[in-house]
Amino acid sequence: MFFPGSTIGNFTPAEALVFLRQARKMAGAGGVLLVGVDLKKDKATLDAAYADPRGVTAQFNLNLLHRINRELAADFQVKRFRHRAFYEPIMGRIEMHLESLYSQFVHVAGRRFDFAPGETIHTEISCKYSIAEFQELGKRAGFTPEKVWTIRSSCSACTGWSRLASRLTCGLRPSARVPAGSSRAHAGSRTRRALPGRNGTASRSIFSGRAAPTRLGRALHAGQREKDVVDVAGTSRMNTSSNASW
Repeated sequence: MFFPGSTIGNFTPAEALVFLRQARKMAGAGGVLLVGVDLKKDKATLDAAYADPRGVTAQFNLNLLHRINRELAADFQVKRFRHRAFYEPIMGRIEMHLESLYSQFVHVAGRRFDFAPGETIHTEISCKYSIAEFQELGKRAGFTPEKVWTIRSSCSACTGWSRLASRLTCGLRPSARVPAGSSRAHAGSRTRRALPGRNGTASRSIFSGRAAPTRLGRALHAGQREKDVVDVAGTSRMNTSSNASW
């Protein structure tokens, strides 16, 4: 099995574990999984990578608002928001946000939502791992790490069962037995707090998941598949990338 790129980083570690356990079942006895993963790097390097001077990442992030306008009958004024991205070292992940530059309100699917200056919409995460961390995740899913390839120029790696580091590609082979309790794992068990904005305001999150949507989530849910909208601990999250759901 081959899972290229570093898409697995768009899952939380708990979600990645669920994915790997499912891959373990599909691979079967004698199967191998080759996975790509981004490695942990210093904060300055990661911050710069997600705030590139050409503004490519910013355009990618702001395109979410264009999509919501087009697909959910919304009226976001895209120029009234700005791209924000930063590495959160404690959680080991990049967070991408869209920050409101003004006090404003928008309509989405017939519902009104107010934004304070500095309030953000949390649009994406990209988890980073050390090689040891990702190999441990694979072991918990029932794999045995076999080989790792790293791409120094892009800080990436490849391993025989999971792709981990800078960019790491890992080769993983199923272990003889699946760890106990793997069948009870689920992606909707996480709890997420609102992230303070620049002026102490909370952020709203838009990702994939399993829980039922709240006020913002229900409005964004119009015309979307159920798995694309989620509410976690009072924050609404909606998936904006087709490769973030599985």
